[in-house]
Amino acid sequence: MAAATAEQEQEEAAAALAALLGPAAGGAARAGAAGAALSLSGSAAGRRLLAGRPALLAALLRLAAEPGPGPARAARCCLLNVSAEPAARGALLPALPSLLPLLPDGPLCGLLANLSRERGAARAVLRALGPRWDALLQALARPRPPPELGPLLCNLSQVPEGRRGLLDRSRYGPGRGRAPGGRAPAHSDRPARRCSVQRLLPFTQYRDSAELRRGIVGALRNCCFEHEHHEWLLSEAVDILPFLLLPLAGPEELPQEDMERKWVLGQEVGAGGGHVSPTEGACPQGCPRTCSTYPRTSSARRSPTSGGCCWRPSCCSRPRGPGGAWCGTWARTWCCGSCTAGSSTPGCGRPASACCRW
Repeated sequence: MAAATAEQEQEEAAAALAALLGPAAGGAARAGAAGAALSLSGSAAGRRLLAGRPALLAALLRLAAEPGPGPARAARCCLLNVSAEPAARGALLPALPSLLPLLPDGPLCGLLANLSRERGAARAVLRALGPRWDALLQALARPRPPPELGPLLCNLSQVPEGRRGLLDRSRYGPGRGRAPGGRAPAHSDRPARRCSVQRLLPFTQYRDSAELRRGIVGALRNCCFEHEHHEWLLSEAVDILPFLLLPLAGPEELPQEDMERKWVLGQEVGAGGGHVSPTEGACPQGCPRTCSTYPRTSSARRSPTSGGCCWRPSCCSRPRGPGGAWCGTWARTWCCGSCTAGSSTPGCGRPASACCRW
């Protein structure tokens, strides 16, 4: 009896919240309702509650499709959190066409990244994107690209269709000599017009956002699975090899045995000489894949990679362990694709032969 009463109260509260999200409620009421929904999505129970109410999700989607900041952005951030729940993906995927005109909005890129973790869903997202695929790549030329764009490109590149889009030599656009906020590569004298994959290369050294850099590195690693493009990637037209080898450079001299071990562990050497996250080791791991079919090169080593990870920023209502955040701020959490336990760092360390996911 008590359970039935509680369920009825939840239904009534969800219906009232959906009504306040509508245009008839007024600006102040909509802002308050969107903020309440965002706070509710900061907990697992709240996300499950929102994911199980189609009418409430529909109201959030209508509000999120409106341009501009304020309540619409709060609704998009709420949907970003809810998209981490598998139960919500069936309702969110068909609604993508109404949200795509807002690309490359940061929360929307994060929502698409969460929806595209599985390969079938990644193909559905690619079909929905259609010609707006170019808008994602053009966002890399902004002074500060959205960090969520990296995980999105990484997830889309786990399927052949996404890799073909990044490796399409006919898809040219304005190039940049350096990543915004990052150091210019020593070989940055590129042509003014560059294909899709060339736009990603400077971001292997991007320092302003670890999420964006790791996602771009994962996308480049996935592109190395397309063997027919290896000779072109290693040619002077792209010259991907210096970007893949640079993470192995450091101030100390390492013996050959240690260098071989780094290929297996996927470790990098940072600018200060210290090793950085194994997730970014996907960049050195791309070297043997790219060289494996290039003429006059020896056979490559196959190194294990960490399981796919989903980048899930969530608005917390209380601290969530080391590095946690209070309500109203973003706390990055990682949901590992190979196990059910979350962790404060991406990846579970299990071997995986598939492409990177974020």
